[in-house]
Amino acid sequence: MAGPSGIGVDREAAKKFEKTQGSEGRLLTYLRRSGTRKGFMGDSKVWLYIGAATWAYRLLRRLAQRNPEILLLEELKPGQRIIVANDRPTVDVG
Repeated sequence: MAGPSGIGVDREAAKKFEKTQGSEGRLLTYLRRSGTRKGFMGDSKVWLYIGAATWAYRLLRRLAQRNPEILLLEELKPGQRIIVANDRPTVDVG
């Protein structure tokens, strides 16, 4: 397989995950928009609480989301390899 080898992000898996979350995403979007329109801009306290809860849920999901950092991006030729090592000792030798 020719081409760069990236460590950290699997874009196809991320796209598949987004597709499986479709109906839940639409429901939350509807609740968030209705909560904003009917609760924040209207007079309904129930919609205000629903809107606040969906905005809080969205914020928490974004804060808890992992964003992997690509540390190495190199093209490997046939016969080449990558060795991942940790310089810290695993057993106390004191």
